[in-house]
Amino acid sequence: MNIVGALFATTGIVLYAVDLENAYFLWMCDGRKYNVGPYGDNCRNVALLAQRLLKSMDITLIALAVLQLCVNIRFSILGIKALSSEMKTEEGGKHVEGHQAELKEILLTSPGA
Repeated sequence: MNIVGALFATTGIVLYAVDLENAYFLWMCDGRKYNVGPYGDNCRNVALLAQRLLKSMDITLIALAVLQLCVNIRFSILGIKALSSEMKTEEGGKHVEGHQAELKEILLTSPGA
């Protein structure tokens, strides 16, 4: 499951990077009808603001996807270590049933039970 999450995070990083490269809103102000009158530069200012907002959101989402990738890889490593340590304890002759009985006894005798 963590490996699938890592693949999704990698895909997200790539897609957000492509979207970051193609963030361009000035095409909306190319027509003549937006450049007439006393507020002719207003469309350009709004388009540049929207472009800055989109770029900052993409950068934030890339950072979060990188964080998700790191967490997924770390949990995959921890899961593999846990599985390999279980195999070693089973080969060593320790029985899991004895540990479960001790755990039940501890839980029943604890003050919160």
